[in-house]
Amino acid sequence: GLLSSIARNLKTNGTFVITVPSTLRPLVDKHYRHFTPALLREVIEPHFEIMKLTGYSVRSGERNQFEWMRKVGLLLYPFRGRGKWINRFMEKTKSFYAQKLGIGKPDECEGLLAVCRKKDS
Repeated sequence: GLLSSIARNLKTNGTFVITVPSTLRPLVDKHYRHFTPALLREVIEPHFEIMKLTGYSVRSGERNQFEWMRKVGLLLYPFRGRGKWINRFMEKTKSFYAQKLGIGKPDECEGLLAVCRKKDS
């Protein structure tokens, strides 16, 4: 399979990073499968040692506020650099995401991120 091939071709002490949608993310056609932290471990651990497993895109009540900020940011994006307030708004949006929604506990997030190392043969 794909993970076997990646493990075979990864250099000794190489790092493999994978992101997958979690079961907390609404199902969409483009995703073959959504994962729980336990299922991701089950799929990865035959091939890699998981050094870190975390979540990203925290599900919280503040997501609606961020989505509003993101949409305004998309409208303002063509005008960046034309006003200090526009640049401040863009920076505030990035900071808000990083502080409130970026990285979190795997069972509270819409995505999972695993940092892995090739298992010793």
